[in-house]
Amino acid sequence: MPVDLSLLVLLILFTGGVLQGSVGFESGVFFIPLLLVIGLTLPEAVGIQMVCTIVQNGLGVYQLRHHIRLCETIFPVVLRYAFLGVGFWALCRVGTLDPNQVKQIAGVVLLGVLAAQFGVSGVVTGLCAMGGPFMALWVMTHDWSPQRSRGFLFFIFLVTLTPQAIIMLIIFRGVVANAYLFGLLALPVSVAGA
Repeated sequence: MPVDLSLLVLLILFTGGVLQGSVGFESGVFFIPLLLVIGLTLPEAVGIQMVCTIVQNGLGVYQLRHHIRLCETIFPVVLRYAFLGVGFWALCRVGTLDPNQVKQIAGVVLLGVLAAQFGVSGVVTGLCAMGGPFMALWVMTHDWSPQRSRGFLFFIFLVTLTPQAIIMLIIFRGVVANAYLFGLLALPVSVAGA
């Protein structure tokens, strides 16, 4: 990746880290579309986002571990897993399209994020790593403390993003491997933003 493009990606990741750290979810909604606009493919953008988000969610789960009730996470985790395959199938299809079409599809996905919660969350997470708003809507229906809400979200994202990262590596091999490497190298910038 050229230096100027790398610096732009790092700036986007830092800003996404600030968003993730302050809101507690969905830096992907912010930086996946921006990474597409600057010329990355959807698998590359999702791969970079996934590495940074897994680490950020892991840190959040650790910090808020005493506020997480595992019994409350079973239902949303199972449903996200159940629909993750649909998202991977869609990513495989979308990943071969013209970049301009992919940008349009990403825009439609962002609008569609407001349509449902758990099941669609798995599909959207598998397709473009932007399933957090569904989970945030669920959390908002409960009278939970901010720590419990954030801990729940971090946990749900961590346990569903990790297998997603492995499956994407199997499906997209070289493209995602390079994106993961960039994401690992960019972790200090993303974590600093968070």
